[in-house]
Amino acid sequence: MPVSAPLSGLKVAVVGDARALHATARWYADLGADVVLRRHTAPTARERAWLGEYDGGDGPVHADLRIVEQGADDSGVTATATVRFAGTGTTAPEPRMAMDERRLSGASGVAVAIGEPDRPALPLPDGALDHMVGSHVAGAGVAALLRGETEVEVAAVDVVAWSAVTNANLYLPYGARWERAGRRASGSGGCYPYSLFDVADGQYCLIGRTRRDWETLVTAMGSPEWAADPRYHDLRAMAKDYPQEVDDRMAPWLTSHTRADLNRIASEFGFPGGPVLTPGEVLDLPSLADRWRESDVDGTRVRTLREPFDVSEVGGAADDKPLRDVVVLDLSWVWSGPAVSVGLVDLGATVIKVESATRPDNTRLRGRPTGAVLPDDAPRLEVTPYFHACNRGKRSIALDLRTDDGRAELAKLAARADVIIENLSPGVMDRFGIAPHVVHEANPGCVYVSMRGYRAHPTTAGLRAYAPVLTAGAGVESLVRYPGESSIGMMTYGFSDANAASQGLLLVLAGLWARRSRGVGSHVVLSQHESAILANGGNLVDAQLGVGSDGLTPLRDDEPAVEMTDLRDSPWTSADLLTEVKSPWLGDVTVSRLPWRLGGAFPEVTAPGPALGEHTDEILTGRLGATASRVAELREAGVLT
Repeated sequence: MPVSAPLSGLKVAVVGDARALHATARWYADLGADVVLRRHTAPTARERAWLGEYDGGDGPVHADLRIVEQGADDSGVTATATVRFAGTGTTAPEPRMAMDERRLSGASGVAVAIGEPDRPALPLPDGALDHMVGSHVAGAGVAALLRGETEVEVAAVDVVAWSAVTNANLYLPYGARWERAGRRASGSGGCYPYSLFDVADGQYCLIGRTRRDWETLVTAMGSPEWAADPRYHDLRAMAKDYPQEVDDRMAPWLTSHTRADLNRIASEFGFPGGPVLTPGEVLDLPSLADRWRESDVDGTRVRTLREPFDVSEVGGAADDKPLRDVVVLDLSWVWSGPAVSVGLVDLGATVIKVESATRPDNTRLRGRPTGAVLPDDAPRLEVTPYFHACNRGKRSIALDLRTDDGRAELAKLAARADVIIENLSPGVMDRFGIAPHVVHEANPGCVYVSMRGYRAHPTTAGLRAYAPVLTAGAGVESLVRYPGESSIGMMTYGFSDANAASQGLLLVLAGLWARRSRGVGSHVVLSQHESAILANGGNLVDAQLGVGSDGLTPLRDDEPAVEMTDLRDSPWTSADLLTEVKSPWLGDVTVSRLPWRLGGAFPEVTAPGPALGEHTDEILTGRLGATASRVAELREAGVLT
């Protein structure tokens, strides 16, 4: 039976009233730590149901780790390591401010991209950002213990800005503004479709990132005659220049199907999509039937989600090593998984990204930035800023994993890896020959993290998991609406990816702590769908109490709504959060550091993302002991591509 206690034996004291820190306390408790939560004001019944109840710890408390909010009275609470938390960081022009979640959404550059054009910006649904920030605080605490740091600082604005800056690399370099665009992503995110659509019984989220995505959707629609027109073959023009025209073409088919119909069709044909659910509908999902726990809110029994992960431990781990010596095998792509491994780069680990020219990471496929002056021979897979934002500082090995030799080299790497991260479809790692149980037979100390879109269940089989589809299915997107109006969602901002990455990084670090403290390896399975549901947990409680809101209150004129282009110089962003990496082809690319100030400084960022296969020879010879002649044989056989 899986266990979920990688932090068992650890004592954590959390001091402060910020809801983000209550979320931190829940993360530590869900991971098996002994938690003391010392607040100066009592949490609401809603917060207790969602985020848990904890002992306040009468008298002095000595913990392994303490988390302290700026201005909180931490007298009598001591620990080996301390994480200090505030709304803004020490190097922000307005440092160490408290900041509520509503103001946070505007100050961090996110709210400006949520809402209708020419109308006020909207915040995120209540609790979502606080929960994501709380997972960062929890991760920073474990990192402090692993690195032997005594002081770490985390600022809420920096955490959310980290996510927004990463996300904006999908838009700004391509002439799409980071702005409000109603039901669709700004410029459709560069590739049609990317929007919420009306269907027979509500709304459905459709997102396409590749030509294959569009072609499978057209096939599912019965290959209508209009789709044969070359006008509807140019995905970028459809996305940027006439998306509403294409919406209108698809509307008769979409409105003749229910959300359940479309889910069945999406599973059959393989196009990315999912229903826009209300919080009440989330509570009735068959895939979550055994994932709830009950509590009492003012006499009403309510359900809240259990932890969104499962952990199976394996004994017999080898001696531990410091983070700077940890080797990570990265088999993830797009944002959620790569953001976990790039965080590990910032913490000192060596990350080997496994790639193939036959099916490159989608973030390599966005193409040349609009207006960029590049040499004619600039490789098209090396000129995407989004790729560099998610993969800076990694090393790349190119293997054709359709070949026996390619899989054999991958198995050798897996047998030596301290951490494996993957967010591929279920069954892919088995086909590659490195399923968790196979890896652990040879490498019992490996921390193997699988970031699934959904928990395995017949109702989710075959569904593809992109960020807005997951938040739509978590009840988040339905809440994003102006009062009294229909839902418009927050398509431009990929909250699910940022949120899952935050949780995934915490889970890797917790696994490394379990290896160090108890000599165990582990297989961690994170459901990104449930990650988003947990962040939306307070609104699920409201739905059961019948007190849900009828829309989000727009930001007022006196509340910040920082533009992405102004984020670096805003009063609330740490002055040293953002930096540049120099790509051989693109020049300077703006990226965010991991937003944890360890030992007084953010991590140093020095390298761009790797060229595809840039380190193949070095990894095969230096890490696996292959001879130069063997590498030449593999290349001649087409394995190294």
